[in-house]
Amino acid sequence: MQDFYFLTNNLFTSYTLQEEFPKLYDFKQDLTPIFSQIQALYDEAKFDSQNEHQFEDDFISKVLEILGWHTIRQEEKIIQGKLEKPDFLLFSSKETKKSYEKIPKSSRPSSNSFINVILESKAYNVAIDNKKVKDNPHFQILRYLSNLKLDFGFLTNGRLWRFYDNSKLSSQKIFYEINLEAIIQKNDIQAFRYFYFIFNAQNFIATAKIQEPIQTLFAQNTTAKTKIEDDLKSLIYGINGKDSIFEKIGSCIYTKNPTLSLDEVYQNSIYFIFRLLFIAYFEDKFSPLLQKHSYYNDHISIQNLLTIAQNNPDKHDALVKLNWIFSIFDKGEPNYDMPIFNGGLFDTTRSKALNTPKLFSNQDLYEILQISFSSH
Repeated sequence: MQDFYFLTNNLFTSYTLQEEFPKLYDFKQDLTPIFSQIQALYDEAKFDSQNEHQFEDDFISKVLEILGWHTIRQEEKIIQGKLEKPDFLLFSSKETKKSYEKIPKSSRPSSNSFINVILESKAYNVAIDNKKVKDNPHFQILRYLSNLKLDFGFLTNGRLWRFYDNSKLSSQKIFYEINLEAIIQKNDIQAFRYFYFIFNAQNFIATAKIQEPIQTLFAQNTTAKTKIEDDLKSLIYGINGKDSIFEKIGSCIYTKNPTLSLDEVYQNSIYFIFRLLFIAYFEDKFSPLLQKHSYYNDHISIQNLLTIAQNNPDKHDALVKLNWIFSIFDKGEPNYDMPIFNGGLFDTTRSKALNTPKLFSNQDLYEILQISFSSH
């Protein structure tokens, strides 16, 4: 199972990363020569003393060339009456770059024709997201994309590389960010694939019969999201012929915590449901990978609880085991080769009523798990 230590992402689902990436892109391709070229360029000590332009010359522009891009640097654009100079305009082929260069110079400042991606780069030690509203590179690249009406942007300081899809507006910060420095330091060729296949020019080239790989990936990602949403609705609310686990869980929480408000019962029920659904989806969709995992199926899988919960219905040992599983997803367990699943879903401080002793009997859990896992 891939450890995504190098990735910060809320653009693609976990299923898309684990299952669709290796299918869409040629993960069997030998990327060693390409990885070695980029590793040879990487010099932290030198980068540390360079300004932005020097760093672009020595690293960014050379990496883009390795990735197959044809570039124009510091091209002037008139955006809403203001002069802007994106660091790089990226073209996926010589032909598209030549087509752009044939546009009359007087028209080019307001044109977005033939441009595949805009890249904004910063010096090695400059944060690409300083958490500010003003003078934040994150908002700078989004402004370029919005004003030029382009969908795709890259933002990098060489260490971190972000990919943005601006085709769908959102109030949240949505991106796919690779820590290339960490990958280089670990000499991790498998992790490098998650950098290379997204940021290389081929990902943005369409043919007469096949759309750009990146568009195929987005379509698959949308399908995965829809499937998750449908599963959630069916299980939580008991639609599509499914029994509702919401009422069952809420009833158990309120019985043991009669002083809780209805809102608190609701919030704790939602946390418990989402934890179960997260694990159920994870175990179902990544089953082939988990079969190869040294410990997961024998020691961690939540499906083992069905056997425990079925026996001694009035006891609570299944709940003890379940809380231990939740703890592993929350904090990780290196002895079992289990990474941390970030996001706070399994954080016990956010759902204190779920820490109530003897909250669910074995019989209660058996009924809940039967409903949760029967649709997976």
